[in-house]
Amino acid sequence: MSNELRWGIAIGWLVSACVAPGIANAGEVRLKNGIVVTGNLWQADELSKPPIPYGQALAVKDVDPICRNIVLIDNGWQKFFVPRQQIAAAGVNLNLVSSRPEGFEFKHLKTNQTRAIASAGSFVGVSPFDEFGVRKIFLTSQPEQLKVVQAIRRIEPDHVELEGLNYNWRVGLSLKAIPQETLKALLRRKVRTDEAGDRLQLVRFYMQAELYPQAFEELDTIERDFPDQQSLAESLRSQLMDYFGHEVLRELNRRKGAGQHLLANEYAQKLSAQNVSGSVMDDIRKLLADNDRIRKSIDQAKNMLVEWQNKLKERQLLLDVQPIRGEINEQLNIDTLPRLQAFLQSETDREMSAEQRLALAYSGWLVGAENAITDLQLAIRYWEARFLILEFLRADSPQERDRLLQDLKQVEGVGPKAILQIIALLPTIREDGGILPGQIHRVLIGPMGQNPHVAYSVVLPPEYSPLHSYPLLIVLRSQSRTNEMTLRWWCGDDESPGPAMRRGYIVIAPELAKEDETEYKSSDAAHQVMMACLRDARLRFNVDSNRVFLAGQGMGADAAFDLGMSHPDEFAGVIPIGGKLTHYQKLATSNGRHTAWYVVGRGFTPDDPKTPSPVAQRDTASDGVFNAMFDAGFHFDFILVECLGLGLERDHTDMPGMFHWIDLQRRKPIPAAFEVQSVRKTDNRFFWVTAADQPRTPESQPTPADRLTISASFVKGLGEFDVLKVSSRTKNHIIRFLPALIDFDRRVIVNVNNHQKYKGFMTPDVSSMLNELRITGDRTRLPWATVEY
Repeated sequence: MSNELRWGIAIGWLVSACVAPGIANAGEVRLKNGIVVTGNLWQADELSKPPIPYGQALAVKDVDPICRNIVLIDNGWQKFFVPRQQIAAAGVNLNLVSSRPEGFEFKHLKTNQTRAIASAGSFVGVSPFDEFGVRKIFLTSQPEQLKVVQAIRRIEPDHVELEGLNYNWRVGLSLKAIPQETLKALLRRKVRTDEAGDRLQLVRFYMQAELYPQAFEELDTIERDFPDQQSLAESLRSQLMDYFGHEVLRELNRRKGAGQHLLANEYAQKLSAQNVSGSVMDDIRKLLADNDRIRKSIDQAKNMLVEWQNKLKERQLLLDVQPIRGEINEQLNIDTLPRLQAFLQSETDREMSAEQRLALAYSGWLVGAENAITDLQLAIRYWEARFLILEFLRADSPQERDRLLQDLKQVEGVGPKAILQIIALLPTIREDGGILPGQIHRVLIGPMGQNPHVAYSVVLPPEYSPLHSYPLLIVLRSQSRTNEMTLRWWCGDDESPGPAMRRGYIVIAPELAKEDETEYKSSDAAHQVMMACLRDARLRFNVDSNRVFLAGQGMGADAAFDLGMSHPDEFAGVIPIGGKLTHYQKLATSNGRHTAWYVVGRGFTPDDPKTPSPVAQRDTASDGVFNAMFDAGFHFDFILVECLGLGLERDHTDMPGMFHWIDLQRRKPIPAAFEVQSVRKTDNRFFWVTAADQPRTPESQPTPADRLTISASFVKGLGEFDVLKVSSRTKNHIIRFLPALIDFDRRVIVNVNNHQKYKGFMTPDVSSMLNELRITGDRTRLPWATVEY
């Protein structure tokens, strides 16, 4: 295998597990969300209380009635805290056996070890690692800036451990955080080049770390330098090729799922010529065969359209279908081909007319193959309806929107159900401006935004296409970083793409705070900016609204806690890194059950060898809120991760674990009943209810008396009436009647604050659907009727 192929395919690719394999651990925990974590297992009832070994029965003297519902998995440099209720059935394995990982120790000269870092505040700067694995960190401190010298003291396949040389400060980092040049230089200093055993140990380390290009390179030199080790080297090479092939295959499938079809096919072609294992080669050939089959199906579909359209006899029909066929010819690809599946399958039906076949093609293109029809005239009216819908959504004038809405209602045979199907496959509403994938581009929200000065920066993934649906990651900067630095941290660049790019995420960084601000202010304005940016991204790009994630570091993590608690129905998951919870979030903690949480805490200091404790010297500032979330573990998909050392928010780079969790998450279904807490005027909209006249946001620190409880429920009745109830302290409520919740063929009773407001059939209204899409950009939760009571 050529070095070019090894590096081109494998460099920087991610592992798919939360913790690297091969580490000796006491147990394994599989969560309901699919995450698997390994380490030493403990259990506790509160974060700050000493845990006991997992599964240990309570002693007779232990009369504490609280269930030990916090499970701690400790792998030495990371601690994972999860609610017991989120562990899958039979998801704990206490008999895990694994081999000891390869590791390397380094010694450095230390000074002033009596000084300790009590808290790692905001950093001013971090120098690169030198060839000895030493770096300098500059922290904000009083009365002067603090300089800490850190050095790498141990390297293992999944992480490195750093120690302070002028302060007592140990830190654990993912191995992926260390530049490859630094890692290679350090290992070369440790490994004796004239000892075959040392060199083979290095190969095994690279294999365990899934650094395959480095492993291949080292094996090449071993075979050259130690001919007598040829047999062992060949055995390792065979094993390495198998591991490498499976990892590359997983990555190819991830790339393909992310819409990066050209890249996946190119690498698959190259890999097919290599000496990989039989099972891997079979999968590679199947992937290439599938791609070839898809290309043939695309050509077949285009040829069939020509063939059957030439058989149309009416000139007007030919004119009417020509623009649809033109769009299909231009946009038919691997992502859009499934829309024509019903048309392709009709090839074997000899009874169908040309009009019926073309109706399947053109209607399938507009509403999906599963909703395709055989009425060509109605399919043409679908096209007319789609044009009017797009014009409505792009119109700035209310008068123009009213005119277009009336025209749409006059299109025969196109009701709310068909419009919902058309909306699902609509082109993007706003122009993307020709933004190049991988480049940072600033988007200034136009006249349709709440504020013309609202802006965000965006990075699109490789091979971005408006015809492919993408997850969206919203990232919020820390107090010491710019939006550009934050985007590069998540996305990487052209030479070294980051995990968000490789996994096909659109990433945006809203301008939530001014450049000189160093603290999140929990203001109404911040919420308005966030929602305006989310709305614009949904309208401008092809965003999967059920896969929108919110992440922040430092000050941005504070904002992520706040926004995630205040608008939980907008996000599939929230990832605060090194943040804290303030009074606003504490009053709305219960809202968090409606989304998922991957919280990276502020870290922990090493245990005192004389009195070891799995939770020693943690940052306990947010424990009260976290304990409440653990207590409600049946409702919270919640993971708290803490890393060794009170590290900087920029240093948390366990990207594989984080993105593995993100990839598994989807927004929760619309609940038929919910109760939420609102503290601000901007936080009055949840799922299918809005408290329309909520009092203004408290100017000072809010108290429980400032909190507004909004309760809503929908119960399908046993008789002829279903019952919908809403209650809060406000007088006016907007209720959105969603077809996923309400049966429009049944009568409904609407009770608001214990007063009956409506009794009868709810009439579908197209304007409710289109105005909701125009306001939110969310295509997946559109009401058929919206009423204010």
